[in-house]
Amino acid sequence: MKVLNLNAILVFVLFFFSLVNLPVNNISTDDAGSDKDRIHLKSDSLIQGYPCISWVHFYANGKLKQFNLAHDYVIKNVIFPRNTTVFLDENGGLFQVYLSKDTEIHSYTCPGGNMKEATGFYPSGKLRFFFPRKDLLINGYPVKGGSMKGVWFYESGKLKKFYLTKDYFINGKQYKKGDLVEI
Repeated sequence: MKVLNLNAILVFVLFFFSLVNLPVNNISTDDAGSDKDRIHLKSDSLIQGYPCISWVHFYANGKLKQFNLAHDYVIKNVIFPRNTTVFLDENGGLFQVYLSKDTEIHSYTCPGGNMKEATGFYPSGKLRFFFPRKDLLINGYPVKGGSMKGVWFYESGKLKKFYLTKDYFINGKQYKKGDLVEI
């Protein structure tokens, strides 16, 4: 039964990639068919309009879910660096990324590299959250940086949720250094 399932999966993968003009010899035969929702590419490939390299993951409906960029690439007016891991939502919209290097996004330096901290987006492409490496002043608020101290935004770009770097009054209420504030 397992051999039949693996063969069926391999046939599906081969059929699927014939639809997206991906050469079958570009799929790693060691990994193709070991899991129906992912494949490993031997070389750079254009899949559903994205330049992909290495592992590519799919939703059950065949749409791209996760991939690494084969080269610098613009998505939603943001230039993402090569080897950035991109996550799309089920509708094909940008959801979040793990940047391969520090990258300027909507005037904020979002961390990348070995730490691979998530940076999130709204379907419109606007920044939803990131984890700044250092303390910042955002919309006049003293915002704490660090790997466990994220900053969240409304889709309008206004600050939504953050940690404080110092004691601070917001809308007449006293907050302490390190408090999580939602406005």
